[in-house]
Amino acid sequence: MFCKINSSRVPRAFAALMFLAIGAVSSATAQSICLQQGQSRTFNYTSSFGTAGSAKATFTLLGDMLTVVYRNTSTSNTYLSGVGFNTAPHTLPEQIQSSSASRGWLTGAGAGGGLGNFDLLAYGNGNKRIAPNTPVGTADFILTYEPTQLCIAENIVHLTSLPNGNSEKPVGVPEAPGGGGNTDTTE
Repeated sequence: MFCKINSSRVPRAFAALMFLAIGAVSSATAQSICLQQGQSRTFNYTSSFGTAGSAKATFTLLGDMLTVVYRNTSTSNTYLSGVGFNTAPHTLPEQIQSSSASRGWLTGAGAGGGLGNFDLLAYGNGNKRIAPNTPVGTADFILTYEPTQLCIAENIVHLTSLPNGNSEKPVGVPEAPGGGGNTDTTE
């Protein structure tokens, strides 16, 4: 027994399926948040291994400085090796007066640290990577201007030595405002 297919409906059905598939893919991409002066927001990063490979980063805008406090929250021997993110509007290299990071990490604008090409990044590959249950790291980016608002757009962390021996770069998911994140910023 064969079914007769109405060929005039196939393109519309196919288009509807493609629309749903594209919508599902785009909803899995990075979510951006906008910081007003004096405001902080935290992103969570989770590998395909769940909490065995996870991290947090809190972004704070205060005056002309954007501070990123990053923590390895993994429950295995996974290491945090870097944080990369874009801003909106995009932060250009000439808009950074200076940048620095704790724990021997490097900071800067553009590509580097195995993170890809982001506006700003901090990384500590090799022996500077951060093990689980160790003090947080901090990166400060001093801008040449004082934005009233700065949006954190696409952002990732680089997690290495996952349970399978590989690395992943999970995308950040923002916590709800005031959302129960770890606020310990001691180094």
